[in-house]
Amino acid sequence: MLTILISIILFILSSTGVLVLGDVADPIVIPTLSEIESVRIGNSSTRTDEEIKQKAIEFLQSAVPTKRQSVNDTPRAEEYTFFMLQGPTNEYLYRGYFYEVEHLFGLTSEWYYEIPYNGIYEVSEDFVEALLAEWNGEN
Repeated sequence: MLTILISIILFILSSTGVLVLGDVADPIVIPTLSEIESVRIGNSSTRTDEEIKQKAIEFLQSAVPTKRQSVNDTPRAEEYTFFMLQGPTNEYLYRGYFYEVEHLFGLTSEWYYEIPYNGIYEVSEDFVEALLAEWNGEN
């Protein structure tokens, strides 16, 4: 019985990220407004207006490095949204995915931005919502 209880506790701790080992991801170097040529969210076309670029910068500024590791081309989350910033010479400044992870049967949640093979960052739900609102023209 004790073995089962310990196993359950270890499973809960590891699934919430408490027992994640490794180094913290490198901080995101925030590009300036002039360095961003376009923004793309999801499967839609890119946008180049200043408002969406500013919301993208604010979104990245809210990113806090975690010890979680990105080891796949896409996140392990069931649902995620593609997010990309492109520079003036068509190079990717940032290319990754943001997604929500629910805890306690959906009572609490955290948002993450994952850059494949580089790192996973916790981001503010407020900044995710502001970015999506600007993208959808709901400002």
